[in-house]
Amino acid sequence: MGTSAVIDRLNALVEPSFAPTTTVPTGLDALDVALDGGLRRGQVVAVTSRPGVGCSTFATGLARYAAYQAGLSSVMVAPRTSADEIAARILSAEARVPITQIRSGVLDESSRQRLRDSKARLKTDLLAISAGWGPPSSAADPVEHGRWNDRDLIVLDDINYYFDGSTSILLPRLRDHARRTSSAVVVVAPLSASASTDAPDLREIGALGTVWEDADLVISIHRDDVSCQDSSRPGEAELTIAKHRYGAQRTISVLFQGHYARFVPYAAQPGGKP
Repeated sequence: MGTSAVIDRLNALVEPSFAPTTTVPTGLDALDVALDGGLRRGQVVAVTSRPGVGCSTFATGLARYAAYQAGLSSVMVAPRTSADEIAARILSAEARVPITQIRSGVLDESSRQRLRDSKARLKTDLLAISAGWGPPSSAADPVEHGRWNDRDLIVLDDINYYFDGSTSILLPRLRDHARRTSSAVVVVAPLSASASTDAPDLREIGALGTVWEDADLVISIHRDDVSCQDSSRPGEAELTIAKHRYGAQRTISVLFQGHYARFVPYAAQPGGKP
């Protein structure tokens, strides 16, 4: 078995036709470069931030990009959020229609046309949504009975939903699922509110406890303009790779486009940073 694994890896390196995709791209070029291609299959990734920064929006974007841009299967598991809200975020980001218009249903004609133009591309089974489960006591394990075994990416928002004592069990189960099915698993793990205007430090992130210990990769999101109204960096978000079992820690800057419910590379906005 060991020799077979070595030859399979060799073939994947020298014969691209042999190579299965070993990563799930995020759509954020600088982050994908830092992660050697994207989120690694077989690993659990924790995404964290203080309240109001956009952790759920970021996580939704990972599932959205995987399905609609990378052609990979994904599922967005959001027990505390309605499927309608998840759909609104996805439509806003993909069609570039302000999310306020989608939520209210009051659209101008240009927005209607952008939605029409996006319909064919969005009509796919690659993205599944499992949302609005109700109280935790009635929730099923997100990987129970082999659910989502066919998905390249599983996004779970958020892990605090399971803070009934089962979290320490869930993370190892998710990691085992990721390895067994060769999928990437992302969990949203929000931080508590803080009076600090600085980016969360390792001590604060480390307070996630078992999430910090069990995750292979931890990405922290910080936006200076959330805590500082006079911020010199409006719209900028910092993605800090706070923990990386197989790589370096670093901080990457991206843009937060809240009106479109998405994070994008700087290159996606004219005049942005390279």
